Amino acid sequence: MIYYILLASGLSRRFQGENKLFYQVEGLPMYRRALSCACRVREELKAEREWDVQILVVTAYEEIIREAEKASSLVVVNREPEEGISLSVRLGIQAAEPDKEDWLLFSVCDQPWLIADEVKAMMIRTVLSGKGIGALAFQGEPGNPVMFRVSYCRELWDLQGDRGGKSVLKKHREDVILTEAVSSRSLTDIDTKPGDGSP
Repeated sequence: MIYYILLASGLSRRFQGENKLFYQVEGLPMYRRALSCACRVREELKAEREWDVQILVVTAYEEIIREAEKASSLVVVNREPEEGISLSVRLGIQAAEPDKEDWLLFSVCDQPWLIADEVKAMMIRTVLSGKGIGALAFQGEPGNPVMFRVSYCRELWDLQGDRGGKSVLKKHREDVILTEAVSSRSLTDIDTKPGDGSP
């Protein structure tokens, strides 16, 4: 089983008082774009490889809870989003209860141009590689999503504050396989509202 854990609890402190998860990009809120990508990956891996993918959405927001449930995803409610991304990681692991042969993939909701085919290719390449960690990358620089064997659960669980899975990846580069994205746009995250002049 691959647990596709979608982290959707951010407080968007740099987004001019608006929650960026609901910011529309090309007609859809960013969280909906991320959820749609995850659903397509789940369906295609099942059809093409008979792999089981369980989507878990960790969120603090009612609208996202409703949409995740419609998409046959497991919802994990984060009641303390101010604790940072590390709490969402722990909640996702706790809800997954993975077995030793399972994988954990962590994806964020502020990459509106993430391409399902590239995520799927990364997942296949990682599972078949014999490595323990995989990530999408551009020009050799790892981005999100990041995928881990269950053997990394303890290190992921021990993360604190706004430290996410990439900090674990950087400690174990010898066990990492990267899959190159076609362009940097796929991995671009939106931290500030476009046009607000923030660095």
